[in-house]
Amino acid sequence: MKYMKMAVIAMMALAFESQAEYLSVPTLATADIIISDPQSVSHTLVPERGLLAGQLNEGTPVAVGYVNIGHKEKSIVLAWTSGKSYRDNIHIIPSLENPKNTLTVSFFNPDAGQTFLVDNAINAFVLSAPEPKSDWRYVVRAARSQRVAAGTYQLAINAYLYTF
Repeated sequence: MKYMKMAVIAMMALAFESQAEYLSVPTLATADIIISDPQSVSHTLVPERGLLAGQLNEGTPVAVGYVNIGHKEKSIVLAWTSGKSYRDNIHIIPSLENPKNTLTVSFFNPDAGQTFLVDNAINAFVLSAPEPKSDWRYVVRAARSQRVAAGTYQLAINAYLYTF
Protein backbone atom coordinates (compact mmCIF):
# COMPACT_ATOMS: atom_id res chain seq x y z
CA MET A 1 0.00 0.00 0.00
CA LYS A 2 2.86 2.28 0.85
CA TYR A 3 4.25 1.82 -2.66
CA MET A 4 0.85 2.41 -4.21
CA LYS A 5 0.49 5.79 -2.42
CA MET A 6 3.96 6.76 -3.62
CA ALA A 7 3.08 5.78 -7.22
CA VAL A 8 -0.12 7.85 -7.07
CA ILE A 9 1.78 10.85 -5.67
CA ALA A 10 4.44 10.50 -8.39
CA MET A 11 1.78 10.36 -11.13
CA MET A 12 0.05 13.45 -9.71
CA ALA A 13 3.37 15.30 -9.63
CA LEU A 14 3.97 14.45 -13.29
CA ALA A 15 0.45 15.56 -14.23
CA PHE A 16 0.94 19.00 -12.63
CA GLU A 17 4.58 19.42 -13.59
CA SER A 18 3.92 21.67 -16.65
CA GLN A 19 1.61 23.92 -14.58
CA ALA A 20 4.04 24.12 -11.69
CA GLU A 21 6.63 25.84 -13.89
CA TYR A 22 4.51 29.02 -14.34
CA LEU A 23 3.88 30.55 -10.96
CA SER A 24 2.97 34.06 -12.17
CA VAL A 25 1.16 35.88 -14.93
CA PRO A 26 3.50 36.41 -17.87
CA THR A 27 4.81 39.93 -18.40
CA LEU A 28 5.75 40.99 -21.89
CA ALA A 29 8.80 43.13 -22.64
CA THR A 30 9.26 44.83 -26.01
CA ALA A 31 11.97 46.93 -27.61
CA ASP A 32 11.86 49.10 -30.72
CA ILE A 33 15.02 48.52 -32.70
CA ILE A 34 15.69 51.72 -34.63
CA ILE A 35 17.94 51.54 -37.64
CA SER A 36 18.61 55.00 -39.00
CA ASP A 37 18.68 55.86 -42.67
CA PRO A 38 22.23 56.98 -43.52
CA GLN A 39 20.63 59.44 -45.95
CA SER A 40 18.58 61.19 -43.24
CA VAL A 41 17.45 64.79 -43.56
CA SER A 42 16.51 67.20 -40.77
CA HIS A 43 14.22 70.06 -41.73
CA THR A 44 12.89 73.10 -39.85
CA LEU A 45 10.57 75.83 -41.11
CA VAL A 46 10.39 79.12 -39.18
CA PRO A 47 7.65 81.68 -39.96
CA GLU A 48 8.50 85.38 -40.16
CA ARG A 49 7.02 87.37 -37.28
CA GLY A 50 5.16 90.66 -37.52
CA LEU A 51 3.46 90.15 -40.89
CA LEU A 52 0.33 92.32 -41.13
CA ALA A 53 -2.86 92.05 -43.19
CA GLY A 54 -2.99 94.33 -46.21
CA GLN A 55 -0.42 94.93 -48.91
CA LEU A 56 2.37 92.33 -49.07
CA ASN A 57 5.08 93.26 -51.57
CA GLU A 58 6.69 90.80 -53.97
CA GLY A 59 9.79 89.21 -52.41
CA THR A 60 8.68 89.75 -48.79
CA PRO A 61 9.90 86.76 -46.75
CA VAL A 62 7.13 84.82 -44.98
CA ALA A 63 9.25 81.90 -43.69
CA VAL A 64 12.81 80.58 -43.65
CA GLY A 65 13.64 76.89 -43.96
CA TYR A 66 16.72 75.07 -42.72
CA VAL A 67 17.76 71.66 -44.03
CA ASN A 68 20.68 69.54 -42.82
CA ILE A 69 21.59 66.49 -44.87
CA GLY A 70 24.55 65.24 -42.84
CA HIS A 71 26.98 65.22 -45.77
CA LYS A 72 27.76 67.63 -48.60
CA GLU A 73 25.70 67.78 -51.78
CA LYS A 74 25.21 70.41 -54.49
CA SER A 75 21.40 70.21 -54.42
CA ILE A 76 18.32 69.36 -52.39
CA VAL A 77 14.64 69.08 -53.31
CA LEU A 78 11.76 70.91 -51.65
CA ALA A 79 8.14 69.91 -52.27
CA TRP A 80 4.92 71.68 -51.32
CA THR A 81 2.55 69.26 -49.58
CA SER A 82 -0.58 71.42 -49.35
CA GLY A 83 -2.22 74.18 -51.35
CA LYS A 84 -1.96 74.53 -55.14
CA SER A 85 1.35 74.61 -57.02
CA TYR A 86 2.30 75.69 -60.51
CA ARG A 87 5.29 74.76 -62.65
CA ASP A 88 6.81 78.23 -62.39
CA ASN A 89 7.52 78.01 -58.62
CA ILE A 90 4.25 79.71 -57.66
CA HIS A 91 2.28 78.22 -54.77
CA ILE A 92 -1.12 79.32 -53.45
CA ILE A 93 -1.92 78.65 -49.79
CA PRO A 94 -5.49 79.08 -48.52
CA SER A 95 -6.19 80.58 -45.11
CA LEU A 96 -7.23 78.04 -42.47
CA GLU A 97 -10.09 80.32 -41.40
CA ASN A 98 -11.41 81.14 -44.89
CA PRO A 99 -10.15 79.16 -47.92
CA LYS A 100 -11.17 82.04 -50.22
CA ASN A 101 -8.35 84.10 -48.69
CA THR A 102 -5.01 83.06 -50.15
CA LEU A 103 -1.31 83.80 -49.94
CA THR A 104 0.81 83.34 -53.08
CA VAL A 105 4.42 82.33 -52.36
CA SER A 106 7.49 80.79 -53.97
CA PHE A 107 10.80 79.24 -52.96
CA PHE A 108 13.83 81.51 -53.07
CA ASN A 109 17.37 80.17 -53.07
CA PRO A 110 19.64 82.66 -51.25
CA ASP A 111 22.77 80.78 -52.38
CA ALA A 112 22.57 82.19 -55.90
CA GLY A 113 21.90 78.72 -57.23
CA GLN A 114 19.02 77.61 -59.39
CA THR A 115 15.47 76.74 -58.37
CA PHE A 116 13.62 74.59 -60.91
CA LEU A 117 10.81 72.03 -61.11
CA VAL A 118 12.06 68.46 -60.98
CA ASP A 119 8.90 66.42 -60.30
CA ASN A 120 5.48 67.83 -61.19
CA ALA A 121 3.69 64.86 -59.52
CA ILE A 122 4.83 65.96 -56.05
CA ASN A 123 5.38 69.70 -56.75
CA ALA A 124 9.10 69.26 -56.15
CA PHE A 125 11.68 71.94 -56.87
CA VAL A 126 15.46 71.55 -56.86
CA LEU A 127 17.59 74.08 -55.02
CA SER A 128 21.19 73.98 -56.11
CA ALA A 129 24.38 75.60 -54.84
CA PRO A 130 27.66 76.38 -56.60
CA GLU A 131 29.59 74.27 -54.06
CA PRO A 132 28.56 71.14 -52.12
CA LYS A 133 27.29 71.76 -48.59
CA SER A 134 25.45 69.98 -45.78
CA ASP A 135 23.59 72.93 -44.21
CA TRP A 136 21.00 74.56 -46.44
CA ARG A 137 18.80 77.61 -46.00
CA TYR A 138 15.89 78.66 -48.20
CA VAL A 139 13.32 81.44 -48.09
CA VAL A 140 9.59 81.24 -48.76
CA ARG A 141 8.57 84.67 -49.98
CA ALA A 142 5.64 86.48 -51.55
CA ALA A 143 5.63 85.50 -55.22
CA ARG A 144 3.93 88.75 -56.27
CA SER A 145 2.55 91.94 -54.72
CA GLN A 146 -0.81 91.06 -53.18
CA ARG A 147 -3.41 92.09 -50.64
CA VAL A 148 -3.53 89.49 -47.88
CA ALA A 149 -6.35 89.07 -45.37
CA ALA A 150 -5.64 88.42 -41.70
CA GLY A 151 -5.54 84.70 -40.96
CA THR A 152 -3.37 81.64 -40.60
CA TYR A 153 -1.73 80.32 -43.76
CA GLN A 154 -0.13 76.95 -43.11
CA LEU A 155 3.05 76.08 -45.02
CA ALA A 156 3.82 72.38 -45.39
CA ILE A 157 7.06 71.50 -47.17
CA ASN A 158 9.00 68.25 -47.56
CA ALA A 159 12.78 68.23 -48.04
CA TYR A 160 14.65 65.46 -49.87
CA LEU A 161 18.18 64.61 -50.91
CA TYR A 162 18.80 65.05 -54.62
CA THR A 163 21.80 64.53 -56.83
CA PHE A 164 22.17 65.27 -60.53
